[in-house]
Amino acid sequence: MRRQGLLGLVAVALGYLLGALTLSLAQSVTVQDSISISESVSGAPSSVTRMHGVLTLEVHGPSGELLSEQVMPNAWPDAGEAYLVDAWRGLVPLPNARFHGLGTSATAFAESQTGCLSELGAAYTPDNVRATGTLEVGATPSVFGTVGVNLIDQPGITIREMCLMTNANVGQGTVIARVLLTPVATPPGSTVTTTYTVTFE
Repeated sequence: MRRQGLLGLVAVALGYLLGALTLSLAQSVTVQDSISISESVSGAPSSVTRMHGVLTLEVHGPSGELLSEQVMPNAWPDAGEAYLVDAWRGLVPLPNARFHGLGTSATAFAESQTGCLSELGAAYTPDNVRATGTLEVGATPSVFGTVGVNLIDQPGITIREMCLMTNANVGQGTVIARVLLTPVATPPGSTVTTTYTVTFE
């Protein structure tokens, strides 16, 4: 009996020892993985290239008076991002991303959008034709800019959105960006100047 009891105590002690050894090994692996990940992160480049866009809007009334000036952050929907990838691959022409559209919708931005949600159409001069933007270098060599000027010839128009498109005709083209604006009323004869810039840094 004493021998069996002694063997039982030895078995229990071995069990505790084995459990402690297993826990120690597990902690050792976890610590080693953390060090490896930390070293991998610390070895990464100190800077990351970013690309972001900004829209500057100026609205002048029929007499040339400044009605609104705004600077708004860019938003690229899925269609615009896909177009940029295809342009980089040489499948579509990147310079086509230069047509400035305006609309009246205040609906929040969504990745699935394909243009201005309520584009002006007949309120453009000429009707249903977006402004053709310039293609230029911005303030530094790392900045691209396109400037478009739309003339509004109908009453009762309040601008709430801007869309950068790849075609001059309303209802056609791929959206590159859709930017929500602070609403601004544009009486007939108003000019709306949109400056869209993309900065690489």
